[in-house]
Parts: sequence; C-alpha cells; structure tokens
Amino acid sequence: MMLDCTISRNSAIKEGGGVAFYDGANVRMERCLITENYALYGGGLIVDSSTILDCTETSILSNDAVRGAGAYIGGSLSVLNFDHCTFAHNVASEGSDPGLYISSGTVSIVSSSIHNNTGSGAYFTLKSGATDG
Repeated sequence: MMLDCTISRNSAIKEGGGVAFYDGANVRMERCLITENYALYGGGLIVDSSTILDCTETSILSNDAVRGAGAYIGGSLSVLNFDHCTFAHNVASEGSDPGLYISSGTVSIVSSSIHNNTGSGAYFTLKSGATDG
C-alpha cells in the first residue's frame, strides 16, 4: 500500500519516471502526489503486464513525457480504478496524450478530473463491448 506519499522530480530513460508497476503487481495508492517526473512513456506513472491498481484521492500533476505524461496504461490484463483522482498540468513534449493514455486493460475512472494538460488530450482505445460514458 502506498499511503500519503509524494513521488517527485524523478526521471527514467524510457518508462515510468515517477512510478512503474509491472508483472502482476497489486497496489493500493491513496492520497498520494505524483509530480514533476519525466520519462518517454508515462512521465508520472506507467502500468503494464497484469497489474491491479486501486488509486484513490491521488493527484498526478506537472509530469512530462512524449506519450502519457500523467499516466500511461497498457497491459491487456491490467485492472485499474481511479476514484477522486486528478490528472492536471501534465505536458506531452510531442503533443501526444498529455494527461492519460490508455491503450488496453480494464479502467474505471470515477469522480476524477483530467484538465489543463498540454498536448492532444486523453487517449482511449475502446474494445468491443466497451462503453464510453
């Protein structure tokens, strides 16, 4: 469990400047701040490979990446829940998906905000049977 934490001013050469979850991680993140991190993909956060993440009252702010500056979500078996989270002021240096990039997995976003990010907005790929709403 990650509780009342701050992850700030980190960088990665490729993925997950602030935090990277892979290979079946099962994490609960509550009341955390992920800010001012950098990576090519997932400046603040990257989730891949069958990961379960429950994220509550967490702010992902002012991160920088080429794609998914705030968060980059992949991994078809990953399950993510964002409840009362904020994705704001993230910058995609090449203008692609600054706040939240979701390419696969099962994602629930409830009572959360994605705003004031610089680039082309949020990116979602909806699979057969998925709904947007």
